[in-house]
Parts: sequence; C-alpha cells; structure tokens
Amino acid sequence: MLVVEDVVTSGGQIVLSTAELRALGADINSALSVIDREQGGAEALAAEGIELISLLTATDLLPQICQLACSALVLVWARR
Repeated sequence: MLVVEDVVTSGGQIVLSTAELRALGADINSALSVIDREQGGAEALAAEGIELISLLTATDLLPQICQLACSALVLVWARR
C-alpha cells in the first residue's frame, strides 16, 4: 500500500500515520510526495521500511525559485 503526502520535511507525519495504519493491518512500504524538502525525511522513512517517492525535490525547485525572486526584484526596481 502507498500513502500520499503533499510535502515531506522530516517524514514525521508519515511515520505516525503509517504506524496507525499498520496497527490496523495495512501493509505500507511506500510513500508518495509532491515535494521532498530533502531535510531527512527520506532517511527517516527508510528507517521505518518506507520508500519515499517524490515528484520534485528542493534541489529541483531551487533554480525556479531563484529565477522568480530575481524577476520580482527587477519589477520592484523598475517601479522606483
């Protein structure tokens, strides 16, 4: 079975949720997240026997965030 989470930071919420589901008999071995912030979540989940599958990571998003921030600064500067 697979659990789904929007953003993973430490993985703590998935660990808690999975423990409850496993106590009810669920066989959970994977978690799917939209964004992995790469702050230890994958490792924490692996320690619980859960593979983290992420659509995007913080590393993937960093160039886009920097580009948006620079664009915003240019717009602010142009309005001065």
